[in-house]
Amino acid sequence: MLSAAANVAINGENVTYISFEEPRQQIEETLKFLGYGEVEGLEILSLNPRMISLRALYDILSKTVLDHRTMLFIDGLNAIRREFGEAFHRVVRDVVFQMKKNGITVVISLIGGTIKETLLSTIVDNVVELRVVEKGYDISEVVGKKFIEFIWEGNREDVLKIIRSLTDGAECEIRALAKKKDGRAWIDARCKKVGEYLIVVARDVSRLVSLETLLRATLDMLRHSPSEIDEVENILREYFDDASFSEKIQDFKIKVGEVTVPVRFQDRVLGSLKIQLPDWFEVTAEDMELFNVLGECVAKNMIMLESRRIIRSSLVAIKAASENLALLVDRIRNPLAAINGFVEVKVGGDVYEKVHEQVMAIEEIVKTLDDEWEKVDRLADKLSEAFSVLEKLGTTESQKINKKRKT
Repeated sequence: MLSAAANVAINGENVTYISFEEPRQQIEETLKFLGYGEVEGLEILSLNPRMISLRALYDILSKTVLDHRTMLFIDGLNAIRREFGEAFHRVVRDVVFQMKKNGITVVISLIGGTIKETLLSTIVDNVVELRVVEKGYDISEVVGKKFIEFIWEGNREDVLKIIRSLTDGAECEIRALAKKKDGRAWIDARCKKVGEYLIVVARDVSRLVSLETLLRATLDMLRHSPSEIDEVENILREYFDDASFSEKIQDFKIKVGEVTVPVRFQDRVLGSLKIQLPDWFEVTAEDMELFNVLGECVAKNMIMLESRRIIRSSLVAIKAASENLALLVDRIRNPLAAINGFVEVKVGGDVYEKVHEQVMAIEEIVKTLDDEWEKVDRLADKLSEAFSVLEKLGTTESQKINKKRKT
């Protein structure tokens, strides 16, 4: 309402803005807070219905005519209704008729429901009916309440500390969870202390926070390499109410407070992930791509876990095969040495020479096997060492994640 009056004045109209609920200082500070400087052609009046008579009210409005105003904005007309009771209708009718007779356009603001009761839409030029719909509150549940009463209890103390620290004229920006009738919502609020009053301009940023949360969860999953599926679930529980993996294959599905995401990488489907969303989380079909990226990250981690198990068991098998090869080499050498000695002692001559020649040929083959065994053994040691380093790095990251969640 105040913004509308300022914009009309900026566009060249001579405007009188009358408020029956807010003091003039607060209105002027609110105007500055909304980004308006001193607006030429805008006259601001603040009237207390309890301190003014009907005659005085008529005199003030007559001055509006004498000052050649072209538009009259009346804010908080319900305060007049509360003060004058049944006379409210006559007051409004007389005021509007007097203004229209002199060519002045009248704009009033009313609490939702009053229009039908008073038939004001048939009298005035414009009626701004005030409603609070988005958060489920009726306007009567909002008027007269403090800003802090709509902050969720879990954030209230932190917000109170910030507000109490403000000095006169100081401003601050706050992001906090606000209460709705059917849950909670994230808000960004700009606050300014004006004397004993606090001016607050807030907007619902639940959709923005939801996207930020989804992006952070995806980045977290990309940065870390959880060693087990329960660590994957714990990472997601840092951002959402709950997360659980199932080997049951399901398509992408959005329900109230829940999203089912297929855990898929390329053509390989490993199962599905069920994510329980906070009550403030706003999810739409547009988020499908991001959730699918999250499911792909989980799939890659699971494939990596499986690959690590395969590598670990393969290294154990290679080491065992290497040790068996060393034993086999020794088992070949020992009989060869016995055969060579026996033929030399018992037979000798040309027979021994021929047998010894064959024994040495076999020995050369065994030596080659021995050399190859040493290479395989050294390679197995290097692979084991490299894999141990990777395992330690993964364990360190997992410990960091778990430590973060415990604190």
